[in-house]
Amino acid sequence: MPTRRAAPRAPFPVGLRVLTLVDRSRTVTVAGRRGPRTLVTYVRYPASAAHARGDIPRATPDRAGAPYPLVVFGHGFDVLPSLYAQLLRAWASAGYVVAAPTFPLENADAPGGPDEADLVNQPRDMSFVISALTGRRSPLAGLVDPERIAVAGHSDGGETALAVAYDRYFRDPRVRAYARR
Repeated sequence: MPTRRAAPRAPFPVGLRVLTLVDRSRTVTVAGRRGPRTLVTYVRYPASAAHARGDIPRATPDRAGAPYPLVVFGHGFDVLPSLYAQLLRAWASAGYVVAAPTFPLENADAPGGPDEADLVNQPRDMSFVISALTGRRSPLAGLVDPERIAVAGHSDGGETALAVAYDRYFRDPRVRAYARR
């Protein structure tokens, strides 16, 4: 009888991939130009690389413990996901896939400055990220457990996560947990 290898235990080294996810079903106007909603998304995940401090760009995912729960994190107004890197890395090190999209108009680098009026579009952005990471064409296919999905956020990102978890207009039934900082 073959010996079964035990799944690796946390803390994991953390891989980082930066994905450009394009939602062609919805549009946004940026700097006077209308186009699809583009979400530059920072995805941290348990990696199979040797332990290292910080993120390991494009590291091989640790598939021995897969699938992992997914946490989609929404940044606050006038900041970028990089502000939360230490927190998001800690979650990934504990055994979660953590996706942090950059909202097109509320981020600190938005052309013309951040626009809080776009907050109403962010819950659909979070749901789009969930679909992109759980779909068959995901660059991390098989790494995410589609039955264990959480949303979290800070400030406006917390409001976004709350809407995805509970609002009757934006609720995503795939979401099983919610946290707000």
